Amino acid sequence: MKATFILPIAAWSSAAVLIAGCHGRRTYYQGPSIDGFRFGAHASIVGPRGDTLRVTATAENASNNQLQEEHGTCYGLNRLALVAQGDSKTWDSRTWELRQQPIYRDATGRVMAPVCVGGLLNTTVPPGGLLSYELRVPIGQILGDSLVPGRYRITARIAINGREIKNLRAGEVNFGTLSSRVHR
Repeated sequence: MKATFILPIAAWSSAAVLIAGCHGRRTYYQGPSIDGFRFGAHASIVGPRGDTLRVTATAENASNNQLQEEHGTCYGLNRLALVAQGDSKTWDSRTWELRQQPIYRDATGRVMAPVCVGGLLNTTVPPGGLLSYELRVPIGQILGDSLVPGRYRITARIAINGREIKNLRAGEVNFGTLSSRVHR
């Protein structure tokens, strides 16, 4: 009689220990720290006809130690994104870029999720080293998308080490009248 009573208690105790031992544990990968990086951004109008917005952003190793920068090869978007903000209008390059991505469908017309079997790229950044990111967008695409000619504040975002660094002030640019170059 004692064995039949002890067996269920032992089983419940073991189950409770297993559940308690697993509770709260996370095995998600956390990328390298971004501590030690100093970020900056700059926007300018470039091109032979002044028809392209160029935004550059940098991540400088401002520490005395080597830092790591890593990203996955399956990340299909530009690691630098920008927001152009005027009086009442805003244009986000990430939204625009996502709309440019192809959509694949199977034979029944259902959307198929893309699959990537990629790897991880790791860069060692020495003290004082600089990582550069660049995004070029034809102004005609921006104006044809949702904005009107005018002066805009440019803010950049960088995806680095599994994090997004936001609100990098890149300056102001003037999108002049490009009516002959707007592509719709």
